[in-house]
Amino acid sequence: MKKKILISFVALFLVNYSSWGQSYPPSLTGYNIDILVGNSASISVAGDEDGFSTWTSTNHGLLGTNAVLTVSEPDQYRKFGKGSSGVTPFNVKTNPRDPNLSATGGYWVGDVFHVEQGTPVTFMVNSADGNYWTSSGGGANIFFRGSVGGTVIGSGQNSYSVNEIGTQTYVWTFVDGATNQTNITHTIVWDVPSITTYIITTSSNPDTGGSTSGGGTFNAGTSQTVTATAYTGYHFVNWTEGGNEVSTDNPYSFNLDRDRNLVANFELIPIVNAQTPTISAQPQGAAVDVGTPVTLSVSASVTDGGTLSYQWYADDSAISGATGSSYSPPTATAGTTSYYVVITNTNNSVNGAATATATSDAATVVVNGSGTAIETIDASKLIVYSQNGKLVIKSDSEPIARVEIFNLSGQLLKAVQSGGGTSVEISGLPMKQALIVKVIMNNGNPVIIRKRLLF
Repeated sequence: MKKKILISFVALFLVNYSSWGQSYPPSLTGYNIDILVGNSASISVAGDEDGFSTWTSTNHGLLGTNAVLTVSEPDQYRKFGKGSSGVTPFNVKTNPRDPNLSATGGYWVGDVFHVEQGTPVTFMVNSADGNYWTSSGGGANIFFRGSVGGTVIGSGQNSYSVNEIGTQTYVWTFVDGATNQTNITHTIVWDVPSITTYIITTSSNPDTGGSTSGGGTFNAGTSQTVTATAYTGYHFVNWTEGGNEVSTDNPYSFNLDRDRNLVANFELIPIVNAQTPTISAQPQGAAVDVGTPVTLSVSASVTDGGTLSYQWYADDSAISGATGSSYSPPTATAGTTSYYVVITNTNNSVNGAATATATSDAATVVVNGSGTAIETIDASKLIVYSQNGKLVIKSDSEPIARVEIFNLSGQLLKAVQSGGGTSVEISGLPMKQALIVKVIMNNGNPVIIRKRLLF
């Protein structure tokens, strides 16, 4: 007769016995089955004919110890002559699970675990091991930095967290109830976080308008400043990027979130000179007797905020102290003098010429000598002027009989017969002097004109 015994440790393992008539049961010493810590084992009997087989199990599930499986059956005793029981040692080796390694955002490179600097790494015992490796579970563990016997980070826990820099090695030592030791080594590299950088490029438009600074390569998210410096004759307008205005600030500061290509735009500064004075009233000449006062005046203005100053001249010579808008020339001595004034506008706020001048018309002042005054007859029908060094007298219709030229003292300088025409030209007269012109018409009427001749 054959009897089969079915033993199951997670899966079922079948052990066959031979005929009862032989010297049985055979020794099963050394027959080993490996199971993992925490897994259960079951024992069952198959082919038991009389139902008296009894199996017991002791020390099952402890790391490195034998689970002694004992069979007791009266029938077996009778057939084997073994006494009251047969004992069959059956070795069951239980193995520990390696602890799991978990980390946020990490990755393996071979046997090395990489994480970004600042990220904690957690070592954790596989949950199937339960609390076995804690002091209350029968086992023990110690967590070292470096190597066994190095710096102790902790002991007797199911998990440990570390957060360091650079490359670190950790050893987790496990000791079972039979003092068997298992060492698990992990290497972790905390990588320096990658830093995003952007490039700032600056340029000038036009190149001759100015210079820029502040370009280069910088970390993303940093505050950066660019500056434009205008050359002489130019001024800064704005910053543009891709043809669009981004700021009129100078310096221009911004948070760097992308590559920047900034153009500083400059413009020529218009040259502004002091405004030329506008003369609204010219000085007027006069003919007076000796001792009679005369005042010459001018009116001028500017609209650029400048300051006006004056300098009077007598026959092209500057008159000392004559620096007002009006001037009273001397009349104590008979004679003729030409006066004019130069008006200067001074404006120091302009970027061009700070001064501008305007010159008035000449005003002639004739001072007659004593006893030489001559009655002036209406000369509305005559035109008297100088041309090419000659004195020209023209009548509008009535013929001219004779022309006499006197100085202011009444001395006859020249007499010319006209021959009855309406125009007379006289040469050889003194230049730049006041003269008395006596025109006698054909009808005998004299016309006297006082005239300063400028040839």
